[in-house]
Amino acid sequence: MSSTKTPSGQSSIAGTSTVVVGNSGGAVNVPQIVYNLTVNPGLSTTVSSAFAFSGTLTLTAASVTFNSDVTSSGASAAALGNSILTVAGSWNTASVAATNFTASLSSVTFSGTAKSITLSAGSSFGSVTITGTLSLGSALTSSALTVSAGGLTKGTNPLSVNGSLVLSGGYLASTSGAVAVSGDVNISSPASYIVFGSEAWTVSGWSPSPIPLSRPVPPPWRPIPP
Repeated sequence: MSSTKTPSGQSSIAGTSTVVVGNSGGAVNVPQIVYNLTVNPGLSTTVSSAFAFSGTLTLTAASVTFNSDVTSSGASAAALGNSILTVAGSWNTASVAATNFTASLSSVTFSGTAKSITLSAGSSFGSVTITGTLSLGSALTSSALTVSAGGLTKGTNPLSVNGSLVLSGGYLASTSGAVAVSGDVNISSPASYIVFGSEAWTVSGWSPSPIPLSRPVPPPWRPIPP
């Protein structure tokens, strides 16, 4: 079995490796599947290569930038805790069962162009921010969702936000698949819009009202001067 180098320069075996990042700065470049990756709490690092893991990804209280795709392989686990993540590639942890995916306090920014987000059934993120152009490969559940640039195309997948949905510069496009927002939907930028499909929406409130349908359209009326 081929070996690779850990951030400390020690050789490890890809099939049973545990890579531990113990210092901030630098970059992790592991082109083969890693078994376990741990970034110690309070540290920050960049994963410069496409990253795949088959054991446990532990990023609790860490700040990690992924410059490419993140993929799980086989029966694996992800402990994201209150991590701060930036992902420039696609995210696919469909092989991580929801019981092994702990990310409710995480903060994840997806910045890639023409990338996708895929989770296993029942898995959820904490706060999600979209600054690129993303599509959903599965249902998405998060504690909050902000689309500040680019857009999110959900297609036929359900979307659940256990907080507020904010469009502050980007769009949300849907074909079908229920949308549930326990807080308000806040469209705070004139550049933002929603493309509605045949789905049902359950929300707490809208701001502003009326909401932009597809793209903002000026009202046909004008106020009467006093």
